[in-house]
Amino acid sequence: MNQIGQFILTYFTDIVIVIILFIIILFYFIVKRKNQDNKHNSFKEKINNNENNALKKEEDNYFQYTIIPKKRIFNESFEITKKSFEIFNGLKIIIADDNKINQKVLTGLLANSGIDIKLADNGQEVLDILDEEDNVSIILMDVRMPIMDGLEASKIIKNNKKFDNILIVALSGDIAIDDIKKMNQAGMQENLKKPLRLYDLFKVLYSYTDKQITIIKEEKSSCLNIHDGVEICGGDKKLYKDILHDFTALYKDINKRLYNNLVKNDLKDSLYILLDISGLAASIGANKLAKITTQYREIIINNYKSKYNKAHINFTNEINKVFNEIKLEL
Repeated sequence: MNQIGQFILTYFTDIVIVIILFIIILFYFIVKRKNQDNKHNSFKEKINNNENNALKKEEDNYFQYTIIPKKRIFNESFEITKKSFEIFNGLKIIIADDNKINQKVLTGLLANSGIDIKLADNGQEVLDILDEEDNVSIILMDVRMPIMDGLEASKIIKNNKKFDNILIVALSGDIAIDDIKKMNQAGMQENLKKPLRLYDLFKVLYSYTDKQITIIKEEKSSCLNIHDGVEICGGDKKLYKDILHDFTALYKDINKRLYNNLVKNDLKDSLYILLDISGLAASIGANKLAKITTQYREIIINNYKSKYNKAHINFTNEINKVFNEIKLEL
């Protein structure tokens, strides 16, 4: 023990120096490690900031091209024909498509509508037209065109605040979600699929026009749905009219025959007649008559004698309405 104490006293100064050096070295490594961690965290934070800035920039680019005219509600029950486009008389639009046939189809659909149409074969021509023309409301823009495609042209247009009020509608056969996203990011708010449908084109023009437009919906007949009848005839209006003529000629006095059957209690004949009429009535679009005829037949089948007279009156009134409307149609 004395030897240890004497050793410590002899080398006390050296021991203190060693301890101090150890502490300094330890402190050095602690500080160095801390600085490395801070540097790493700073670098990591910088990367994260760069990534966030990149994402923000991408989002900014997306919203940069989405300044659009106000959209209004479109009544899906409107019946649209070529003549319906006359309500857009004076509207100025650009049709941009490098395919001459597609241009012809679109101009044909809008012919005699009074719409002011400017044609362009590529995106650059669209920009040239905008430099010369004022009050362009809508651009129907093909996505893929030579010289300058629709996406690039749309971005340029939507970067110019002068054209904020212009709606750009993509014309494309592409319907994939990724393609639609690219169109939207470029500033194409709507897209119309080729081949173009009359109804879809009208819907877009109507939804984004700022004019005060009143569409008078063609009222359907209360007892003869001509649209359904023509559709059942495969869209052949002449065939439909021939069937209407034959229906009238065959059944013009049928109410008298059915009444006589009731008086004579010869209901078997009435059942066959009513079955035929119910089917034919549905075929010509006389849906209410078909329903009333079926009810009349069921009353006879179930022998509800107390209801015979009322059923016959309902049938007579409805079929006479159908005959009158057929006369107007023919």
